[in-house]
Amino acid sequence: MNIVTTPNQNTTLDDLIQIQASITPQVFNALLMAIHDREHADIYVGRVTGSCINRIAVGDVAEQFILRFRTPTERDRFMMAFERACESAGRNVIKSF
Repeated sequence: MNIVTTPNQNTTLDDLIQIQASITPQVFNALLMAIHDREHADIYVGRVTGSCINRIAVGDVAEQFILRFRTPTERDRFMMAFERACESAGRNVIKSF
C-alpha cells in the first residue's frame, strides 16, 4: 500500500517502522496486517494523556494495538505521520477513542 504523507515525500505504512524504532516489529506487523486485511474499516487513534502511549484500532475499538514510545514527542511525530499516511490512502481516521 503506497501512502503519500506530503507532496514531496512518499511514505508507506511499512516505512513508518523504520522511522520509529521504539515500536516492536511484531506489534507493527500485526497492525499492518489488520490495516491491509480490513481495507474499508475506519482507523481509530487515541493517545493516553500524560503518557508515551498511543492506541490504534482498525474497525473495532475493542481490538486495539497499544504503541509505546520513548517520549511524548516521539509518539506525536509518529502518530501525525501515521494519520497523514492513512488519510492519504483514503482511510477514515477517527481521532477520539
